[in-house]
Parts: sequence; C-alpha cells; structure tokens
Amino acid sequence: EVNISAIPESRSKAGRKSAFTPSIYQAVSRDFAFLLDKNIPAGKISKYIGSIDKKLIQNIEIFDLYMGDKIDSNKKSIAIRVILQSDDHTLSEQEITTIQQNIIQGVEKEFGATLRK
Repeated sequence: EVNISAIPESRSKAGRKSAFTPSIYQAVSRDFAFLLDKNIPAGKISKYIGSIDKKLIQNIEIFDLYMGDKIDSNKKSIAIRVILQSDDHTLSEQEITTIQQNIIQGVEKEFGATLRK
C-alpha cells in the first residue's frame, strides 16, 4: 500500500507534471495462459503484448512457466498477467473485452500459441 498523502509534493515549477502521477481510475488485471513452442522466448511474447495497446496496457508480468509431463515435450505453458488502466477514464467492459481478444488472437497468430482453458 502507498499512502499518497505521505509523498512529498514536487519542488518543480508550477504547471510541470511530476515524475509520478498515479491514475485515479481503477486498474484491471487479466490472466492468460498460452501453450506454445518451447523455443519461443517468454520476453518476445511479453513485448508483443505490450505493443497491442501502449496507452492502456500498464504492466505485463509472466508469473508461471511450465514444461513437464502434462504437456507435449516440445511445448511449454506460459501464464501472463496483464494490467490495464487508463489515465483519463474508467475502462468499460467492452474496452477490456476488446483488448483481451486482441491479446489472445494476436499471440495465437504471431506465435502459433493456443489459449489454455
């Protein structure tokens, strides 16, 4: 937790934007698990997802990587958490759904992955 009131005010000139300006709008997280070729670097997937919507995708975290007897030996499962947040409005369900679909379709097309259910 961060106590915003405990952060000292900027000493910069009036009218300048501070280096850290937290959004007042709610962040939304979505988790995705993809099954893909084990030779594809996780960083490439993360970078690709970040390029889908640079304004609303605030953070991408790879939180699980699995290679084992439950899946094909040439495959791996990668779980990714994507944080969405706008600086100027609350995200609508339609905006969130559109980004989710773009992530899933993009990763499937770009990397030959499949979404794990």
